[in-house]
Amino acid sequence: KMSAAIDQGEEIWINYYNPISDLNSIRNIRPLILSRKNHFFYLSAIDSQDMEEKTFRLDRITLIESSRAKPERVERERDCCLLKRGLFI
Repeated sequence: KMSAAIDQGEEIWINYYNPISDLNSIRNIRPLILSRKNHFFYLSAIDSQDMEEKTFRLDRITLIESSRAKPERVERERDCCLLKRGLFI
């Protein structure tokens, strides 16, 4: 899905884990390029919330969905991650 989204300039939904805040967030992004640095893969993308370019570490993306789909599955994945850590928003 990621390669196709980059090739087609398509927006996608991701569920992204932030270890600093210990929270997952749902983001709508337009992937730009994949890169590798220090044994990790990164995705550079435009975040549709603020139209800023951001970098996401791929192993922290827990779910990828087409932007044409509603983000309910992404929300369920986020909620499952929170429940596993004993948290819930």
